[in-house]
Amino acid sequence: MDASTVGTPGFKTQTAAVARQEGVGTESLRQWVVQADIDAVKSLLVV
Repeated sequence: MDASTVGTPGFKTQTAAVARQEGVGTESLRQWVVQADIDAVKSLLVV
């Protein structure tokens, strides 16, 4: 699961399933995934 799938029907289903397993809110998990993707891209840009 990564931010490139945000907004797709599968992402919502996956997020809900993982959030339920981990005991966190779906919106919190979604934000963490999006931020992790942003951080990963930024780390590639830093020289």
